[in-house]
Amino acid sequence: MDNKYHLVGQIDLENLNKIIIPVTKNVFNSRISEIKRFPTGSCHFVYDAVLESWENLVFRIGYSDSNKAKIGWSVFWHGKLKELGIKIPALLYHDVSCIEYGKPFTVSERIRWDDIWNAIDSLTDENLDLIAKEIAGIQNRISTLEPWRWFWEMTSYDDANLKGKWREFVLEKFEKAKMALSEGGIFDDSYIERVREALDRNSWYLENVKGTMFFDDITSKNIIVDNSEFSWVVDFDTMTCWDRLYWLGLCNMAFIYLEREIYISYLIRYLGCSEDDISAMNLYTLLFCLDFMSEIGQKFNKEEAIIDYIKAERYKSIFERICNNIK
Repeated sequence: MDNKYHLVGQIDLENLNKIIIPVTKNVFNSRISEIKRFPTGSCHFVYDAVLESWENLVFRIGYSDSNKAKIGWSVFWHGKLKELGIKIPALLYHDVSCIEYGKPFTVSERIRWDDIWNAIDSLTDENLDLIAKEIAGIQNRISTLEPWRWFWEMTSYDDANLKGKWREFVLEKFEKAKMALSEGGIFDDSYIERVREALDRNSWYLENVKGTMFFDDITSKNIIVDNSEFSWVVDFDTMTCWDRLYWLGLCNMAFIYLEREIYISYLIRYLGCSEDDISAMNLYTLLFCLDFMSEIGQKFNKEEAIIDYIKAERYKSIFERICNNIK
Protein backbone atom coordinates (compact mmCIF):
# COMPACT_ATOMS: atom_id res chain seq x y z
CA MET A 1 0.00 0.00 0.00
CA ASP A 2 1.35 3.44 -0.96
CA ASN A 3 2.64 5.19 2.16
CA LYS A 4 0.65 8.31 1.28
CA TYR A 5 -2.32 6.49 2.79
CA HIS A 6 -0.74 6.21 6.26
CA LEU A 7 -3.01 3.24 7.03
CA VAL A 8 -1.76 -0.17 8.12
CA GLY A 9 -4.44 -1.78 10.30
CA GLN A 10 -6.64 -4.46 8.78
CA ILE A 11 -9.86 -2.63 9.67
CA ASP A 12 -8.47 0.65 8.32
CA LEU A 13 -7.57 -0.98 5.01
CA GLU A 14 -11.00 -2.59 4.85
CA ASN A 15 -12.66 0.80 5.39
CA LEU A 16 -10.38 2.32 2.76
CA ASN A 17 -11.07 -0.27 0.08
CA LYS A 18 -14.76 -0.94 0.74
CA ILE A 19 -16.00 2.55 1.61
CA ILE A 20 -13.60 5.46 1.24
CA ILE A 21 -12.17 4.75 -2.22
CA PRO A 22 -15.53 3.74 -3.79
CA VAL A 23 -17.37 6.74 -2.30
CA THR A 24 -14.61 9.12 -3.35
CA LYS A 25 -14.89 7.81 -6.91
CA ASN A 26 -18.66 7.41 -7.21
CA VAL A 27 -19.86 10.42 -5.23
CA PHE A 28 -17.06 12.98 -5.53
CA ASN A 29 -15.69 11.88 -8.92
CA SER A 30 -12.14 11.96 -7.64
CA ARG A 31 -9.42 9.82 -6.10
CA ILE A 32 -7.60 9.84 -2.78
CA SER A 33 -4.39 11.85 -2.74
CA GLU A 34 -3.64 11.33 0.95
CA ILE A 35 -5.48 9.92 3.94
CA LYS A 36 -4.79 9.38 7.62
CA ARG A 37 -6.79 8.30 10.61
CA PHE A 38 -7.53 10.68 13.47
CA PRO A 39 -6.39 9.33 16.87
CA THR A 40 -9.87 10.04 18.27
CA GLY A 41 -13.33 8.54 18.22
CA SER A 42 -14.63 5.98 20.70
CA CYS A 43 -17.61 4.97 18.56
CA HIS A 44 -16.30 5.59 15.05
CA PHE A 45 -13.29 5.36 12.81
CA VAL A 46 -12.52 8.93 11.70
CA TYR A 47 -10.37 9.69 8.65
CA ASP A 48 -8.94 12.86 7.15
CA ALA A 49 -8.93 12.46 3.36
CA VAL A 50 -7.37 14.79 0.79
CA LEU A 51 -8.65 14.24 -2.75
CA GLU A 52 -6.79 14.82 -5.99
CA SER A 53 -9.35 17.57 -6.62
CA TRP A 54 -7.93 19.21 -3.45
CA GLU A 55 -11.15 18.78 -1.53
CA ASN A 56 -10.58 17.87 2.11
CA LEU A 57 -13.10 15.45 3.63
CA VAL A 58 -13.77 13.74 6.94
CA PHE A 59 -15.10 10.19 6.85
CA ARG A 60 -16.76 8.97 10.06
CA ILE A 61 -17.37 5.24 9.80
CA GLY A 62 -19.21 3.14 12.36
CA TYR A 63 -17.51 0.08 13.82
CA SER A 64 -20.25 -2.12 12.35
CA ASP A 65 -23.87 -2.05 11.26
CA SER A 66 -24.78 -2.50 14.94
CA ASN A 67 -24.04 1.16 15.67
CA LYS A 68 -25.61 2.57 12.54
CA ALA A 69 -28.19 4.30 14.74
CA LYS A 70 -25.50 6.56 16.24
CA ILE A 71 -24.42 7.68 12.78
CA GLY A 72 -28.08 8.26 12.00
CA TRP A 73 -28.43 10.40 15.11
CA SER A 74 -25.62 12.68 13.98
CA VAL A 75 -27.44 13.16 10.66
CA PHE A 76 -30.66 13.94 12.56
CA TRP A 77 -29.05 16.55 14.80
CA HIS A 78 -27.08 18.05 11.92
CA GLY A 79 -30.41 18.94 10.33
CA LYS A 80 -31.78 20.39 13.57
CA LEU A 81 -28.70 22.56 14.17
CA LYS A 82 -28.71 23.82 10.58
CA GLU A 83 -32.35 24.85 11.00
CA LEU A 84 -31.28 26.92 14.01
CA GLY A 85 -28.57 28.67 11.99
CA ILE A 86 -25.71 27.21 14.01
CA LYS A 87 -22.33 27.09 12.25
CA ILE A 88 -21.39 23.46 11.70
CA PRO A 89 -19.42 21.66 8.98
CA ALA A 90 -21.38 20.80 5.84
CA LEU A 91 -22.63 17.22 5.65
CA LEU A 92 -21.74 16.18 2.10
CA TYR A 93 -22.90 12.56 2.00
CA HIS A 94 -24.11 9.81 4.29
CA ASP A 95 -25.32 6.23 4.16
CA VAL A 96 -26.71 4.54 7.25
CA SER A 97 -28.42 1.67 5.44
CA CYS A 98 -25.31 -0.58 5.48
CA ILE A 99 -26.70 -2.24 2.34
CA GLU A 100 -24.12 -1.18 -0.24
CA TYR A 101 -21.08 -0.49 1.93
CA GLY A 102 -21.63 -2.72 4.97
CA LYS A 103 -21.08 -0.01 7.59
CA PRO A 104 -22.79 3.31 8.36
CA PHE A 105 -20.83 6.47 7.61
CA THR A 106 -20.93 10.19 6.98
CA VAL A 107 -18.73 12.43 4.85
CA SER A 108 -18.36 16.07 5.87
CA GLU A 109 -16.14 18.97 4.97
CA ARG A 110 -12.81 19.07 6.79
CA ILE A 111 -12.53 22.09 9.05
CA ARG A 112 -8.94 23.18 9.48
CA TRP A 113 -7.70 25.31 12.35
CA ASP A 114 -7.62 24.50 16.03
CA ASP A 115 -9.88 23.16 18.72
CA ILE A 116 -10.16 25.64 21.59
CA TRP A 117 -8.19 23.29 23.89
CA ASN A 118 -5.18 23.36 21.56
CA ALA A 119 -5.42 27.10 20.96
CA ILE A 120 -6.03 28.16 24.56
CA ASP A 121 -2.54 29.59 25.18
CA SER A 122 -2.86 31.91 22.18
CA LEU A 123 -6.32 33.23 23.08
CA THR A 124 -6.63 36.53 24.93
CA ASP A 125 -9.34 37.24 27.49
CA GLU A 126 -11.05 39.35 24.83
CA ASN A 127 -10.98 36.38 22.43
CA LEU A 128 -12.55 34.17 25.10
CA ASP A 129 -15.22 36.79 25.76
CA LEU A 130 -16.30 36.77 22.12
CA ILE A 131 -16.18 32.96 21.91
CA ALA A 132 -18.28 32.68 25.08
CA LYS A 133 -20.86 35.03 23.56
CA GLU A 134 -21.13 32.76 20.50
CA ILE A 135 -21.40 29.58 22.59
CA ALA A 136 -24.04 31.07 24.88
CA GLY A 137 -25.97 32.10 21.77
CA ILE A 138 -25.78 28.54 20.44
CA GLN A 139 -27.05 27.11 23.72
CA ASN A 140 -29.88 29.64 23.81
CA ARG A 141 -30.97 28.65 20.30
CA ILE A 142 -30.81 24.95 21.16
CA SER A 143 -32.91 25.64 24.25
CA THR A 144 -35.78 26.61 21.92
CA LEU A 145 -36.06 22.97 20.81
CA GLU A 146 -38.86 21.03 22.42
CA PRO A 147 -37.71 19.48 25.71
CA TRP A 148 -38.40 15.81 26.19
CA ARG A 149 -39.47 13.73 29.16
CA TRP A 150 -36.22 11.73 28.99
CA PHE A 151 -32.81 12.88 30.01
CA TRP A 152 -29.21 12.78 28.89
CA GLU A 153 -27.77 12.14 25.44
CA MET A 154 -31.01 12.46 23.56
CA THR A 155 -30.44 10.89 20.17
CA SER A 156 -33.76 11.88 18.65
CA TYR A 157 -37.33 12.54 19.70
CA ASP A 158 -38.03 8.81 19.35
CA ASP A 159 -35.25 7.71 21.70
CA ALA A 160 -36.66 6.10 24.84
CA ASN A 161 -33.52 4.32 26.06
CA LEU A 162 -32.83 7.09 28.54
CA LYS A 163 -33.27 8.04 32.18
CA GLY A 164 -36.67 8.87 33.60
CA LYS A 165 -35.43 11.21 36.35
CA TRP A 166 -32.67 13.80 36.13
CA ARG A 167 -31.59 13.10 39.71
CA GLU A 168 -31.28 9.40 38.81
CA PHE A 169 -28.89 10.27 36.04
CA VAL A 170 -26.77 12.51 38.28
CA LEU A 171 -26.57 9.83 40.97
CA GLU A 172 -25.60 7.24 38.37
CA LYS A 173 -22.78 9.54 37.25
CA PHE A 174 -21.70 9.78 40.89
CA GLU A 175 -21.79 6.00 41.39
CA LYS A 176 -19.60 5.42 38.33
CA ALA A 177 -17.05 7.98 39.51
CA LYS A 178 -17.14 6.53 43.03
CA MET A 179 -16.39 3.01 41.81
CA ALA A 180 -13.58 4.16 39.52
CA LEU A 181 -12.04 6.34 42.25
CA SER A 182 -12.01 3.39 44.66
CA GLU A 183 -10.49 1.11 42.01
CA GLY A 184 -7.76 3.64 41.21
CA GLY A 185 -6.61 3.71 44.82
CA ILE A 186 -5.02 7.16 44.61
CA PHE A 187 -7.54 9.18 46.63
CA ASP A 188 -9.17 8.31 49.93
CA ASP A 189 -12.93 7.84 50.32
CA SER A 190 -13.44 11.20 52.01
CA TYR A 191 -13.77 12.81 48.58
CA ILE A 192 -16.58 10.42 47.72
CA GLU A 193 -18.43 11.17 50.95
CA ARG A 194 -18.14 14.93 50.51
CA VAL A 195 -19.65 14.75 47.02
CA ARG A 196 -22.41 12.47 48.31
CA GLU A 197 -23.20 14.97 51.07
CA ALA A 198 -23.30 17.85 48.58
CA LEU A 199 -25.70 15.92 46.32
CA ASP A 200 -27.90 15.04 49.29
CA ARG A 201 -28.07 18.70 50.39
CA ASN A 202 -29.18 19.65 46.89
CA SER A 203 -31.56 16.74 46.26
CA TRP A 204 -34.59 19.06 46.12
CA TYR A 205 -32.94 21.05 43.34
CA LEU A 206 -32.08 17.91 41.37
CA GLU A 207 -35.66 16.66 41.69
CA ASN A 208 -37.28 19.93 40.65
CA VAL A 209 -35.01 21.57 38.09
CA LYS A 210 -36.91 22.35 34.89
CA GLY A 211 -35.84 20.78 31.64
CA THR A 212 -34.30 22.41 28.60
CA MET A 213 -32.32 21.20 25.61
CA PHE A 214 -28.59 21.85 25.37
CA PHE A 215 -25.44 20.70 23.56
CA ASP A 216 -23.37 18.94 26.23
CA ASP A 217 -20.16 18.39 24.26
CA ILE A 218 -19.02 21.95 23.48
CA THR A 219 -16.76 22.40 26.47
CA SER A 220 -12.98 22.70 26.14
CA LYS A 221 -13.28 20.72 22.90
CA ASN A 222 -15.43 20.68 19.77
CA ILE A 223 -15.24 24.47 19.49
CA ILE A 224 -13.19 25.35 16.41
CA VAL A 225 -11.33 28.66 16.38
CA ASP A 226 -9.78 30.41 13.39
CA ASN A 227 -7.37 33.31 13.91
CA SER A 228 -8.42 33.37 17.58
CA GLU A 229 -12.10 33.78 16.67
CA PHE A 230 -15.03 31.39 16.91
CA SER A 231 -15.56 29.44 13.69
CA TRP A 232 -17.63 26.24 14.12
CA VAL A 233 -18.87 23.62 16.54
CA VAL A 234 -18.42 19.92 15.76
CA ASP A 235 -19.26 16.43 17.07
CA PHE A 236 -23.01 16.56 17.62
CA ASP A 237 -24.09 12.91 17.76
CA THR A 238 -26.45 13.69 20.61
CA MET A 239 -28.11 16.56 22.43
CA THR A 240 -28.91 16.54 26.13
CA CYS A 241 -32.22 17.30 27.76
CA TRP A 242 -32.65 18.84 31.19
CA ASP A 243 -30.24 20.94 33.26
CA ARG A 244 -27.74 22.82 31.10
CA LEU A 245 -25.90 23.92 34.24
CA TYR A 246 -24.54 20.36 34.17
CA TRP A 247 -22.76 21.29 30.93
CA LEU A 248 -21.60 24.56 32.49
CA GLY A 249 -20.18 22.60 35.44
CA LEU A 250 -18.08 20.48 33.08
CA CYS A 251 -16.89 23.62 31.29
CA ASN A 252 -16.00 25.12 34.66
CA MET A 253 -13.94 22.09 35.68
CA ALA A 254 -12.09 22.06 32.35
CA PHE A 255 -11.26 25.77 32.33
CA ILE A 256 -10.25 25.82 36.00
CA TYR A 257 -7.78 23.10 35.07
CA LEU A 258 -6.60 25.19 32.09
CA GLU A 259 -6.31 28.21 34.42
CA ARG A 260 -8.59 30.24 32.14
CA GLU A 261 -11.78 30.26 34.21
CA ILE A 262 -12.44 33.83 33.09
CA TYR A 263 -14.11 32.12 30.11
CA ILE A 264 -16.70 30.73 32.55
CA SER A 265 -17.39 34.20 33.95
CA TYR A 266 -18.18 35.30 30.40
CA LEU A 267 -20.48 32.31 29.84
CA ILE A 268 -22.24 33.04 33.13
CA ARG A 269 -22.85 36.62 32.03
CA TYR A 270 -24.13 35.78 28.55
CA LEU A 271 -26.33 32.96 29.83
CA GLY A 272 -27.80 35.26 32.47
CA CYS A 273 -27.04 32.92 35.38
CA SER A 274 -28.34 33.77 38.86
CA GLU A 275 -26.54 33.14 42.16
CA ASP A 276 -28.55 29.93 42.55
CA ASP A 277 -27.51 28.89 39.04
CA ILE A 278 -23.86 29.45 39.93
CA SER A 279 -24.27 27.33 43.06
CA ALA A 280 -25.78 24.51 40.97
CA MET A 281 -22.94 24.87 38.46
CA ASN A 282 -20.46 24.42 41.31
CA LEU A 283 -22.29 21.28 42.47
CA TYR A 284 -21.86 19.76 39.02
CA THR A 285 -18.26 20.99 38.87
CA LEU A 286 -17.54 19.07 42.08
CA LEU A 287 -19.08 15.95 40.55
CA PHE A 288 -16.90 16.34 37.46
CA CYS A 289 -13.84 16.94 39.63
CA LEU A 290 -14.50 13.58 41.27
CA ASP A 291 -14.93 12.09 37.80
CA PHE A 292 -11.60 13.53 36.63
CA MET A 293 -9.90 12.28 39.79
CA SER A 294 -11.31 8.79 39.21
CA GLU A 295 -9.38 8.51 35.93
CA ILE A 296 -6.03 8.64 37.73
CA GLY A 297 -4.81 5.15 38.48
CA GLN A 298 -6.84 3.53 35.70
CA LYS A 299 -5.13 1.29 33.15
CA PHE A 300 -7.63 1.95 30.37
CA ASN A 301 -6.07 0.09 27.41
CA LYS A 302 -2.55 -0.02 28.84
CA GLU A 303 -0.81 -2.86 30.67
CA GLU A 304 -0.09 -0.63 33.67
CA ALA A 305 -1.64 2.54 35.01
CA ILE A 306 0.44 5.67 34.47
CA ILE A 307 -0.08 7.79 37.58
CA ASP A 308 0.37 11.54 37.29
CA TYR A 309 0.85 12.64 40.91
CA ILE A 310 1.21 16.30 39.96
CA LYS A 311 -2.20 16.20 38.31
CA ALA A 312 -3.61 14.37 41.34
CA GLU A 313 -2.46 17.19 43.63
CA ARG A 314 -3.98 19.78 41.32
CA TYR A 315 -7.30 17.95 41.40
CA LYS A 316 -7.18 17.91 45.21
CA SER A 317 -6.64 21.66 45.26
CA ILE A 318 -9.46 22.27 42.78
CA PHE A 319 -11.76 19.99 44.77
CA GLU A 320 -11.22 22.00 47.97
CA ARG A 321 -11.78 25.26 46.16
CA ILE A 322 -15.07 24.11 44.64
CA CYS A 323 -16.33 22.64 47.92
CA ASN A 324 -16.17 26.09 49.48
CA ASN A 325 -18.52 27.47 46.80
CA ILE A 326 -21.39 25.00 47.24
CA LYS A 327 -24.42 25.63 49.40
